[in-house]
Amino acid sequence: MTAEIAVLNKSAVALATDSAVTISSGQQTLKIFESADKLFELSTTQPIGIMVYNGMQFLGVPLETVVKGFRKKCDDFETVEDAANAFLHHLYTYVDEAPEEELRDSVASVIAPIAADISTTMQQAVIKRLNDDNEIGSIEDFREVQAKIVSDVLDRYEDSVDQLGKAQFLQRKDNRRQAALYKRLISNVVNDSVTLLAASELDRIIQICTKVLQSNHISNNKTGLVFAGFGGNEIFPTLISFEIDSVFEAKVRAFQTEHCDIDRNGRRAFVRPFAQKEMVDRFLYGLDDRLRSDITEFSSETVRKISEGIIGSIEIEDDQRTELKKLAKDAEEAFMKSLNDDAFTSFQQRSRNEIESMVEFMPKPELAKMAEALIDLTSIKRKVSQELETVGGPVDVAVISKNDGFVWVKRKHYFPTDLNSRYFNRNGGAPQPQMEKTMMHDQPLRSSLLDRADRKSLAMPEQKEGDDVLKEVISKAAAEIEAVFATSAKKYSVMDKKKKTQEAAA
Repeated sequence: MTAEIAVLNKSAVALATDSAVTISSGQQTLKIFESADKLFELSTTQPIGIMVYNGMQFLGVPLETVVKGFRKKCDDFETVEDAANAFLHHLYTYVDEAPEEELRDSVASVIAPIAADISTTMQQAVIKRLNDDNEIGSIEDFREVQAKIVSDVLDRYEDSVDQLGKAQFLQRKDNRRQAALYKRLISNVVNDSVTLLAASELDRIIQICTKVLQSNHISNNKTGLVFAGFGGNEIFPTLISFEIDSVFEAKVRAFQTEHCDIDRNGRRAFVRPFAQKEMVDRFLYGLDDRLRSDITEFSSETVRKISEGIIGSIEIEDDQRTELKKLAKDAEEAFMKSLNDDAFTSFQQRSRNEIESMVEFMPKPELAKMAEALIDLTSIKRKVSQELETVGGPVDVAVISKNDGFVWVKRKHYFPTDLNSRYFNRNGGAPQPQMEKTMMHDQPLRSSLLDRADRKSLAMPEQKEGDDVLKEVISKAAAEIEAVFATSAKKYSVMDKKKKTQEAAA
């Protein structure tokens, strides 16, 4: 998992991500690394960035590779939405080249848990029926009861899937489908995921899983993509986010989750967390989903106990008591509906408006500080709680503005910067102050000062005569300082030698 944040106002966008990446096998966490890159520049010609969360690969290809491959050949875009759609269509390059095993794993990430859950539910229902009824009768009677249980379970799953909305697939220009291939992949995944009991209804389970892939169901193995910045025709920033979750019939299952256009006539500031966002939600809204759920549960239980206590203390006829209980239950439901639909919504909106009203006027440095602080807040919460530290590591921060473009404020490197000048030359130049500082410590004092004087004379040829005088003064000063250092070192060396002689004699 991860924590990511986008902070927008009319002048810029600040993006921040942590560096933690979790390696899991099923529901088991195997390892957490704190050096992953999740924030990238999407275009070399336009101020647009992209953040990645949850899944870090697409069909076996690291998303860092996908992003940088797109960046090398991307065109100019009028809007951020155009850039996002172009990137999503770029994914089809990897869909068409993916080996069948990768396609199978991608499909399995969505439907294998569902097929396994159907199979487990069937087994549990049959066992419960056997425990509740010890007089089922003959084997034929048992098989009939079992078939009825299995059919009822599948009916419930089919009803649930039918209530899901249809997926909006990312359409292909070539209308490629590969229907037969995906039908075979789904059949193989389902067959490997169910037990013998469920195998008797394999066709119905395959049909359910196929409908799931055609629906807007999003699994836990999704990958989040956040695009933010300025298109060519955009004065103010835009943020648009998608979640992609597997492929079906050669089409990417992509779902838009957020779209915000900053404008003078509309929203003027926006703060949006992604992935693990409970602490940011609490900061923005005053409560997160867990706290809201706890308040709702407490309120419901308290209102019920109060109504039961009042009704129980009144001496009335049974039919009147029944009617009063019904009225109390209706009042309780109305209260809970008002709490969730009105009170919580009003409280959250008021809290968010107070923050975003100040974000609107923040300069770019303050946007960056706020984004970093919100990531640190989530990281600290994970560190001091009993939960896994799935948010942590260095925080990468970038600020994107219309005129300055994509600017790194904080960025980690997996290598020493002073040893890799070629890398920075390939990517627009080195961070000179840091490299100069590193190299200066390795030079003698005199050569360091003279080198600075030489650079200054080269930079200002019209002051060469004055610089020559300055260079001579610096040379003499450096010589005198070095002489003092040498005398001091010799003095301390003699004193140390004398002390050791005295200690040996003693």
